[in-house]
Amino acid sequence: MSSTISSYVPDQEPFKNYLDRLRAQLSVLKVKDDQRQKYLITFIGSEAYSQLKNACLPCHPSEKTFEELVTYLDAIYSPRRLVVSDRFKFNQCCQSPGESVQDFITTLKKLASHCEFDTFLDDALRDRLIVGLADEACQRKLLGESSLTFQKACEKALDSELVKNQSNHIKNKSQVNWIAKNYKNKPQSKSDQLKKNTSAVPSSSQSTNQSAEGSKRGSQSYSQSQQRSSKESNQCYRCGRTHDARNCPAKQWECFNCKLKGHVSVMCRNKKKIIKLVESVNNIQCINSIESLKVNEPLIIDLLVNDQLMTFEVDSGASVTVIPKVIFDRYFRKTKLKKEKCNLSSVNGESITVVGQLIVNVRSSKNEIIKLPLIVTENCVKKSLLGRSCG
Repeated sequence: MSSTISSYVPDQEPFKNYLDRLRAQLSVLKVKDDQRQKYLITFIGSEAYSQLKNACLPCHPSEKTFEELVTYLDAIYSPRRLVVSDRFKFNQCCQSPGESVQDFITTLKKLASHCEFDTFLDDALRDRLIVGLADEACQRKLLGESSLTFQKACEKALDSELVKNQSNHIKNKSQVNWIAKNYKNKPQSKSDQLKKNTSAVPSSSQSTNQSAEGSKRGSQSYSQSQQRSSKESNQCYRCGRTHDARNCPAKQWECFNCKLKGHVSVMCRNKKKIIKLVESVNNIQCINSIESLKVNEPLIIDLLVNDQLMTFEVDSGASVTVIPKVIFDRYFRKTKLKKEKCNLSSVNGESITVVGQLIVNVRSSKNEIIKLPLIVTENCVKKSLLGRSCG
């Protein structure tokens, strides 16, 4: 019999929850009303019984009825709450960045349980759900509904979130395929071209005629390589931009690939290791370097940031990820910025004003959540730049 009724542990659950379970168990066991007090004293547990015994003084708990004992225990473990304060917390509740609609609904129900809304509960939950939703499009649709109940509002909000997530997933998949296709078709690097030229030289075991033809081809390849080298002579071997390598900010950076200082991973000659985008950065960061790279088109990628699809331009020369304030206002206007002391400058040395920093959740291709710091700048930076801080 003792195994069917558990003891009350105050740190694990509210007393009202325990009381609900206890009443149900006593009903299943068909315990008579005059016997319920004995079951409560026997199975409530030593800690709770000590509190109950002190509360009953100068009487003994066995002299009280079941309901009287419940009243004592409720006074001990369910202290009176301030309804106005609880309702204030409820009315301030909004969906947080990265929080699902289902989690937001659960939070609202938990807060409302202390507000004593009584018959107004359904309307209060419905109104707070609509006001607190992060999805403005869904919010507008719900505001236009007549005779809308809380249950119906929940269903529509959950359906809207599901459609949005599926749409973002399809767009993300298409974007990844587009990037992979363009990556395969991109021009070969200087080192790859030289490897091809080297492989074109014939071996000593070939005939004299083949050797002569091979020498001719090798000479032509070498001449073409020299011409390309001449065209790329102004390209910095440290970061890939067009400036003097002696003044390049990447001179002090550590390569993700080979872990040596003096260049970025995209310019590393050792391609055997997998590049991991994590790096310590200096106090002065250089951003917006993507505009100076010699590429036909910038590399654009869509990322799911706080469950919102955002477009970034990949900037391998920047050590931080930045967004202009106009983008921040569009996607994160309800988020409070943290102060950020880092100094930013463009490639030409101009200082860039930093507004603040926020940490966002980025969903990876493996459906894992990655924490990414975003630096918010004044609108002198016109687009969102994905730097090497994305890990």
